[in-house]
Amino acid sequence: MLLVVLWIAIQSSFVQTRLVAYATNLLREQLKTDVRIEKVDLRLFNRIVLKDLFVADLRGDTLLAASNVSASLLKVSLRSQHIKFNRVTLNDAKINFLYDSTGVMNLTQLLASFKKDTLPKSDSSMAISFRHISLVNSNFCMIKHSFEPKPYGVNFDNLQISNLNLDVENLSINGDSIAMTIEGMRFKEASGLVVNSLRADLSLSSNHMHFERLRLNSHGSSLQLSHLGFSYNGWDEMGDFLNAVKIDAIIDRSVVSTKLISFFAPDLNFLEETIKLQGVVRGTISDLRVRSLQLAYGRNTFIESNFNITGLPDFDNSFLHFDIRRLTSTANDLRQVKNVQNGKALVQVPKEIDNLGKISFTGNFSGYITNFVTYGTVATDVGSLRLDLAIRPDARKNTNFKGDISTGGINLGKLFGSEALGSAKLIATVKGVTNSRGDIEANTDAFIQSFEANGYRYSNIKIAGNLSSKSYSGSVIVDDPNAKVNFLGKVDFSDSVPVFDFSAFVPKFDLVKTYLN
Repeated sequence: MLLVVLWIAIQSSFVQTRLVAYATNLLREQLKTDVRIEKVDLRLFNRIVLKDLFVADLRGDTLLAASNVSASLLKVSLRSQHIKFNRVTLNDAKINFLYDSTGVMNLTQLLASFKKDTLPKSDSSMAISFRHISLVNSNFCMIKHSFEPKPYGVNFDNLQISNLNLDVENLSINGDSIAMTIEGMRFKEASGLVVNSLRADLSLSSNHMHFERLRLNSHGSSLQLSHLGFSYNGWDEMGDFLNAVKIDAIIDRSVVSTKLISFFAPDLNFLEETIKLQGVVRGTISDLRVRSLQLAYGRNTFIESNFNITGLPDFDNSFLHFDIRRLTSTANDLRQVKNVQNGKALVQVPKEIDNLGKISFTGNFSGYITNFVTYGTVATDVGSLRLDLAIRPDARKNTNFKGDISTGGINLGKLFGSEALGSAKLIATVKGVTNSRGDIEANTDAFIQSFEANGYRYSNIKIAGNLSSKSYSGSVIVDDPNAKVNFLGKVDFSDSVPVFDFSAFVPKFDLVKTYLN
């Protein structure tokens, strides 16, 4: 009966006004900051509803504001310095975490002041925990004392989140450390990043951000990670995300869009592609190590590899080391990768490459994109070959190349679209140089074990010569049972009609057996 009388009394405007004044003054005295509450509604079972709540930090800036706060309190312990809530819901909230020039967050300062003036002396910090907390249509910001604007991408020095809807279990705040289980989250960040849904166990502090059992849907991406960790030495390093923040990620089978990645690596915003991947990622963006990668793109592109990349996001000047267990692709898939800013394909693929069909490579690649060594086996629909190739630029901006190539059989007829040609087996060495205009000077030395033409298989052919953009000069020696030929000469193709200047010694050539009659 007494509880009923008290509850009815609390509902009167006179008592409500007194409660608001009492609660406001109490919080102001305890927190040593400006606190305003429009209305307090006390309900049964330790539940309180605050209307139009405003809490300032010690500098007078907004720390927390909400049109409606509903909370049920479980425990307040001054001895253990712990405040525990059962369920808290904030509607239309504005939460501002601001860092001063020393890197201390305003919430940490406020809790430290509360502890200093109110609580027994202790070496431990004030702790606040929640069994369940919800944010509805709210805003959150985390701003460094001084920050540089960014033209594109998430600025971790000026994080601005709007339209935030969040459901959290077991949230705890201890100093600058926050831990929680995110049951559901969606928001928009000022950079344009939109997260449609996020679920994870989160641990956050001034030196780490760890997600366990992460599930994320954003910008066409569907990410599933057993673990995602970011490590840094203070919030200042988040401003240099590419170089200072260490990543530790275990990616389960996921779909990832380059649009999502570009918000964290802005130099990649010229791409809008979607890939499927899984693997382990460690290191910083600028010094990245990937293990057990499986990546799929388009209809026919698949990569299984371990690799290191040092120098991102400047890909042209990044050092690459790939241990490629399997790489497959087609010319059409390569043409689909385009720069969305100008609509041009990133890789210009000659039409003749279409005849190779599905291209597979197993081997290694080490170096820069214009200065590298690679070796391995290439398999195509027209045959396979082994290569050992080195590409190196020189001081005059020329590109030097040297390579050894061997094949167990290439179907030249299918490659060049000619019924007169068949398969060829060869071993060749090529060494030369090319410049920015496309001019080429090269030495070739090849031994053709067999070569099919007009239905006849020639054998034992040696070719040695010099190739340039305008001519080829050299020798061809054929030592076939039905064709003995020594050819020495030059072909000038600088004009529209090639000019031949050669001498040939042909001691034997059986036109019948070679099907040339």
